[in-house]
Amino acid sequence: MKDNLFELYKKMSATTYISAEKLAKVTGVSVKTVRNRLSTLDEWLKKNDASLISKPRYGYRISTENYDVLYQKLMQEQEDRQGVPDNLQERVQYVLLYLLCQDHYVKTDDLILFLYISKGTLSGVLKETEKILNNYQLHLDRRPNYGIKVIGKEFDIRNCMLEYFVKRSLPDLDEKKQKMDIDYIAALTENLTRKYDVHLSEISYENIVLILYITLDRLKREHYVESLDEQQNIDRNTPEFHMLEEITDNIEKDYSVIFHKEELDYLYLHLMSKQTTKGESTHIVIGEEVSNLVDDMLEFLYHETMFDFYSDLEVQMLLKQHMAKMDIRIRYHIFLKNPMLQEIKDHHFTAYTIATMASTVLKNHYKTDIPEEETGYLALIFSIGLECRESEKNRNFISSLYVHQEKGVLNC
Repeated sequence: MKDNLFELYKKMSATTYISAEKLAKVTGVSVKTVRNRLSTLDEWLKKNDASLISKPRYGYRISTENYDVLYQKLMQEQEDRQGVPDNLQERVQYVLLYLLCQDHYVKTDDLILFLYISKGTLSGVLKETEKILNNYQLHLDRRPNYGIKVIGKEFDIRNCMLEYFVKRSLPDLDEKKQKMDIDYIAALTENLTRKYDVHLSEISYENIVLILYITLDRLKREHYVESLDEQQNIDRNTPEFHMLEEITDNIEKDYSVIFHKEELDYLYLHLMSKQTTKGESTHIVIGEEVSNLVDDMLEFLYHETMFDFYSDLEVQMLLKQHMAKMDIRIRYHIFLKNPMLQEIKDHHFTAYTIATMASTVLKNHYKTDIPEEETGYLALIFSIGLECRESEKNRNFISSLYVHQEKGVLNC
């Protein structure tokens, strides 16, 4: 908003009047918008021993003896506010991460002041923020005279942070230091994946690095994750678990934090929810529940669309292998980025529509919404089955494209 005020200020004078209509023309906005901004500018001027003078049929001018000083001050404030979100989506992402990072209650007046928005606008931002939090079993606690705070399990807070950290860096942190820490973890992880012969897809590698960073940040703030439920068996005698042990040993020494057993289990769960790029199909254990769930999906699709994917053994096996990992992500609300999502929607429309229908079966089973990123990955598998109906040549092309572009996410 301050950049809008600065643009308006530049067009005005301390000696000459200018009409709202002319200001609207030179700034490229409506007269109504100009009048709203003039009101905001007047508030800012009054805080700086100046004011806005209006005169019928003439317009507006700035009343001050220090026009150039105020010009420089407003310009500096604009520069200081670079990166402050200025639309609903960015504001929601910022407020969400900001609240997740706070250990105390935050006054809404402070958010209004920082974001330079009205109370009504903030109300809309918080409404959208709460919708996201609810997807992670989190909620906003409101206390009169105290403010607002995110309430929920540490496990869910971190998972929510992971999804939105991908879209925006954590607020209130030194960005240079943040980058140095992430680069350190990335290099450490890369070296130890080679040492333990653990093959992660590029997307999975990025996610593991980020969750390690988020875990480190939370440990510094003395926030510890809860124990996993007893239904989730953790095999601690695997190359992946030993790799995580060495990664965390190094981080403990360099950052003076302690990774308790629960932290290692949490990180291992994230790792097991990701896809690898080498020999995965021979190591995935497909449980009866997952196998039956895929059968239910395919039966539902046959009745609704008459597409018989059940007789396509390759598609059936790809779905079951993929669901073995996806099952962990959905049950524990673990986010997995899908950089191809828009391309999938644009170029695999039928497959995406089928995947959306299949997701209704998953939604009923897990009692939670299925992220569109996950629907996109399912669509890639269904696209292979659809192409089979066109020609074997096209099928091979799509399959190779799928493997290449997903960088091993499903290891077709």
